[in-house]
Amino acid sequence: MNNYLLSMMVMSISARWPRIVLSSSTWWLIPILILILGSVFVTMILALIRNLPSRSKAGKDYSEVLSLLGGKANIINVAQQGSRITLWVSDQSRCDYQKLKELGATGVFISGDTIKIMWPNEAHELANYLKKNVQEPQS
Repeated sequence: MNNYLLSMMVMSISARWPRIVLSSSTWWLIPILILILGSVFVTMILALIRNLPSRSKAGKDYSEVLSLLGGKANIINVAQQGSRITLWVSDQSRCDYQKLKELGATGVFISGDTIKIMWPNEAHELANYLKKNVQEPQS
């Protein structure tokens, strides 16, 4: 008998639930809730955008990176692919990989005379700086 009464109460509540929420006296809550949730969402997105690192690096000096790679004479060629910079060097022992990571490189991969540096936020600017300062190949 108790199970029967309980099931009848649940069916009664579930049958009235949509009418209670969407009754004619509470319809105005829906637009207000949409406005509140939308403003919270926009505020969160704007806060995230403000906390992103600045991408305007106009005039940034990469001479320290160049010196950590052994200077102009050590770099033979430079190529960039996305956030990865590929360098061909004449002497790897002149490069300081640990300090490169401290300056912002997220990864340094070494294979023979090739060095690949992951520099996510400034790869394009750094590659252009290194290309401008690479020693001209001697013919």
